Amino acid sequence: MRFGWAASRWPAAERWLRPGLALFFVAAGGAKLLEAQGDSELFRQLGYTPWFMRLTGAVQLLSGLGLLLPASTAAAAFILAAGMAGAAGSLLSSGNPWMLPAPLSLFLLLLAVAWHHAPSWLRWHFTHPSGPQEQGRSAAGGGFPPAAPGPSGELARPGPSAVPPADQ
Repeated sequence: MRFGWAASRWPAAERWLRPGLALFFVAAGGAKLLEAQGDSELFRQLGYTPWFMRLTGAVQLLSGLGLLLPASTAAAAFILAAGMAGAAGSLLSSGNPWMLPAPLSLFLLLLAVAWHHAPSWLRWHFTHPSGPQEQGRSAAGGGFPPAAPGPSGELARPGPSAVPPADQ
């Protein structure tokens, strides 16, 4: 699935996006590991312990470095996107909705990077929603032809569980 203008501009945008995100998360993770005052205060306000802040910092630092390695880019971006979703949830539940744009923006950027670098077998499933029907098999029947609607409009599925409708 191509997205027109955005797909044609992606390689140019990715030249600065991935290193920029990597730099941001390495710096943010390092600050959490060094227990910067602002991070410590925010984590305390959100109700998290110092060990959780250090764990978050280590994950951000390592995943930020992982963004720079082609073999781990997709996994690192997915991990960081999950962390940003968690951060957005924490901010929302603590009553800080004005801080939501930052983690949500990072979440969307990280998902775009993860999608671009995801293996083709993973992307195929999402870009071919009809699934195995393209190969002549029914998705529901696992090799049977597609089911036809019965008299009541329901799809009858072949197999031992298919019971013919009772005549009235």
